[in-house]
Amino acid sequence: MKPRLDNINILLADSDPQIARVVTLNLREMGFRRVEYVRDATEALAHITTKPVDILITEWLLEPMDGIELVRHLRLSRNSPNRSIPIIMLTGKGEYVDVTTARDVGITEFLVKPFTVQTLFDRLEHLVDHPRPFILSENFAGPDRRRKGAPPDGMEKRVTRPREGKKFGKHLPAPEKTPQIFPADHEIKRAIGLIGPLATIITPDMLQAAQTALEGMQDETLGWVREDLKNLETAFIEIQKTPNVEKLNDMKAATMSIKSRAGTFGFTIPSQIARMLYLFLTTHYALARPVHNQVVHQFVESLKVIFANDIKGETGIASELVKELEELVKRTAK
Repeated sequence: MKPRLDNINILLADSDPQIARVVTLNLREMGFRRVEYVRDATEALAHITTKPVDILITEWLLEPMDGIELVRHLRLSRNSPNRSIPIIMLTGKGEYVDVTTARDVGITEFLVKPFTVQTLFDRLEHLVDHPRPFILSENFAGPDRRRKGAPPDGMEKRVTRPREGKKFGKHLPAPEKTPQIFPADHEIKRAIGLIGPLATIITPDMLQAAQTALEGMQDETLGWVREDLKNLETAFIEIQKTPNVEKLNDMKAATMSIKSRAGTFGFTIPSQIARMLYLFLTTHYALARPVHNQVVHQFVESLKVIFANDIKGETGIASELVKELEELVKRTAK
């Protein structure tokens, strides 16, 4: 029987419809035909409850519950519709603490925006070809966090050694006090009808076709990112008039969107600057501090210069601005 990727149902949950469109395009170019999209966690949970879903790809930044709460509910809630569903967290939040937080609530794979066709395929390949045993306990449910199988530093650090579970599948039992470990299950590979690795049916030519289709959207993407920059500038103007957390969150959202959208389409310089600004806003920025507003102003003006003159960093203007901004943040953070 010929392997069929259109046997696999993928649900994509992301508050950004443009990024969702890009991910959907990538997946369909790879051969996945059954891809559905929802914009928030409530819709995602309802969809998983009422329809077949084999893989969930979710953003962290969702509402009314975020992606972390969605994963926690799916993994640990007694009325979870699919406790063992493979979950890829595709998010703009990519610092070390974000990765460990997502891992510790039970995600299967983690992919940071901006992403490429290849990195998306890599996560899918690992999920399909190398499933891990599933741990089920009161405080954690998800794929074994020990990817290499051996305990850290060669020692067993679990308080209780898990007992072997007899059955693996969508309807795992509710968590118990005694941890259980269920052997790795190749359910998705069986559903595809695949004997060998995923790379035998998703070829380099298919990945290149997906990348080419992505590059064809660059002009449209620039329009999206310029709109994000306008939103950032508007929120910054408002926060200087009336300092408040709501406008700060608007600034963070616009900055994260610039980082994710620009980087995914190969505009690495504005993506890099947006990441620097996002980190400044989340770790250093204090409302009503003039010196911090001066830093944000410099970031916004730098992004405007880059979009006007050196979007791809080809003339050297962008690289000089990046260095200046790095030094500015260092001085301000002291």
